[in-house]
Amino acid sequence: MDGSPHDWFEGRRDQCCLLGCIDDTTSRIMLLKFVERESTESYFLALEKYLEMHGRPRSFYCDRFSVFRVNREEGNVKTRGLTQFGRALKVLEIDLICETLKQKEG
Repeated sequence: MDGSPHDWFEGRRDQCCLLGCIDDTTSRIMLLKFVERESTESYFLALEKYLEMHGRPRSFYCDRFSVFRVNREEGNVKTRGLTQFGRALKVLEIDLICETLKQKEG
């Protein structure tokens, strides 16, 4: 699960972000969704659409974007490192695997 901000419509519309989910095993595109920007709300909307279309996956790979990972040592020990999105996936029993691209390729 990742977002790619870009001038997708070559100046004919405002810049936006393309959120995508690709099956790691088959490389099949599971979801593409244009959103105004990468945000917690946009990822929740994409997750909702994904679940409607494909059901619950075992896990999502993601980057270290702040929607997915808290990068500071604050808060309750039980929720440290979990964002609102991460907590929702935990309730749904979907693992969130935050890696750098180099870690995933290696």
